[in-house]
Amino acid sequence: MAHIAVQLQRTPHGLHPASAVALCWARDIASNRGATVTALCFGDAGESDANIVAAASRFGADVILFGGPNGLQNLCERLNPVHVLVPFTHEGLTAATALGRGDAVARWIDRRSPPYATADAFTAVVAGVKPWHHFDAQLDPEYEGDVDGVRVPAFNKPAEGNAAPPVFDLGGAPLGYLAPEGLDPVVASALEGLGATATAWDDAPHRRGGTTLVLPDALDPSGAADAGSDLPEMAGGRTDAGRIIVLPGPVPQGHTVPERWKHADWVLPGLWADVIASLREGPWTPAPQ
Repeated sequence: MAHIAVQLQRTPHGLHPASAVALCWARDIASNRGATVTALCFGDAGESDANIVAAASRFGADVILFGGPNGLQNLCERLNPVHVLVPFTHEGLTAATALGRGDAVARWIDRRSPPYATADAFTAVVAGVKPWHHFDAQLDPEYEGDVDGVRVPAFNKPAEGNAAPPVFDLGGAPLGYLAPEGLDPVVASALEGLGATATAWDDAPHRRGGTTLVLPDALDPSGAADAGSDLPEMAGGRTDAGRIIVLPGPVPQGHTVPERWKHADWVLPGLWADVIASLREGPWTPAPQ
């Protein structure tokens, strides 16, 4: 049987968006090919591992493994997967590079039916859509012997009355935005309805455990397709809990993924007002076809 491996990255808000989207995409590919999806997460977070197991189950994994520092390499040597999917983040790209099998191809998954025939041998996923699967299965996790050799971030405390840390969320409060001057009133109203307030670069919420929305002219006046020129500098002071959501506007299909996008948690295309409205609906709304 063919295998697909997906690296799961932890965050205090649960599973990283790019890992969630990668799992959904891997599930669709595997179902079409009769393959198995094995999810690999680094480290042992004790009882908080339950949220990663729940996320892996919900988004389409068949197996969930918690590994040590060389967990992804061990998995690839054992299963020889036809596809390896990692998040397009520093952690994901570092794990892919450690395999020593060439660079991962960056793919921006901005819809549940992406314009690619299948994944590459090594694919780094940019989250451009909300995860679209919600299975009821509950997996039993497996652990490698050196799983304690990995530092894991602390999860957010469960909400009152909730017995478990978050499985997956768009991001936490405070919520702020960086936008060009003369913002369209419709967009400004949508941001206000979301509860986002204008912020400055040096005091953006992602530096304090919150979420920062970045509208492209705030980063790069040359146009939406090139949004994010200052992301490396902007992301430098972020905390483990901080999230950055880039709204590049309508972007043509086939747009090359810039290296700087690895500093963003989401890159959500579309008209600003529409995307902001979708964020108000939470993380479980149907993704566009």
